[in-house]
Amino acid sequence: MPQPLRLFYNETPNLTSLQFYPLSPMESLHLPFAIALASISASSLGLLGFSWFRSRSRDSKVSLPTAADEPLSTSHEVNDDAEVDPFDVTKPEDFVDGFALEEDAFWAKMRLRKMGISLVLAIIVAANGALLGWLLAAGKDTKAAYQATFLELFASIYILVISLISIFQTEVKPHWNLTVHLTTLSSISFFLFATRIVLPGPHHKAFHLSLQSSTIRTCGYLNAVPYLLVAFLAGTARRSPDLHYPPELAYSSEVAHQEGFPASNVCGIVTKSLFSFIFFDYITPVVFRGYGRSPFATLT
Repeated sequence: MPQPLRLFYNETPNLTSLQFYPLSPMESLHLPFAIALASISASSLGLLGFSWFRSRSRDSKVSLPTAADEPLSTSHEVNDDAEVDPFDVTKPEDFVDGFALEEDAFWAKMRLRKMGISLVLAIIVAANGALLGWLLAAGKDTKAAYQATFLELFASIYILVISLISIFQTEVKPHWNLTVHLTTLSSISFFLFATRIVLPGPHHKAFHLSLQSSTIRTCGYLNAVPYLLVAFLAGTARRSPDLHYPPELAYSSEVAHQEGFPASNVCGIVTKSLFSFIFFDYITPVVFRGYGRSPFATLT
């Protein structure tokens, strides 16, 4: 497939001096990468919208009566006259991972972290907005450069909105859902921008073309580096505060009193960050605890 060509006039306004230069890999991949970034952002928006709609529909779900004289009731209401299952031995404690420790301090730290993330993302939005304004004001290049920069600006604004919304979340489920989206989008954005800026630029000596290419490359650095920082901050944000589960609900009274369980005694798989979940570092405390036990110890 032949490479696209770019039109360039020499200093002398002579039509015979019209020259064609092939677009460099950095320039030719600008629009495809921007389309990919905008498409991923739109997919994230669709997933979040679908999740929100499904949660709302589940909360407002109405169950039909089983008898003619039984009134309608929401799905979370329980009929006191319903027949009790004699084999149901479950307790409310069986459906929770544990009870939060220092919950207010945890959410205060998360708010500060997300405010820092939002500040970094604001720098990205400002850089993309400035580049788009510079291209429009200077009348540089073709329509592809405007379209690519506009899509990058859209994606950066969307990620910033996610970060701003997550600041006010004080429940585990919405906080974790937005954190996963924020980490994924910022990581993909970093890899796309890093790939584009390391590709070779134009090799010819056209002044206005080299100026534009260097400006776009500089803006690429202003996107890649902050996106890397955002990915690190969001990826290391914890899912929830430390949890405590009463040992007497899981072990016999002898074991519960002899083991000396710490206050935070729930496995980190439900409290650690996304990167910790990916790299399994929450397993380390469990392994150390197993090494410290006697090989003949038993929980019976």
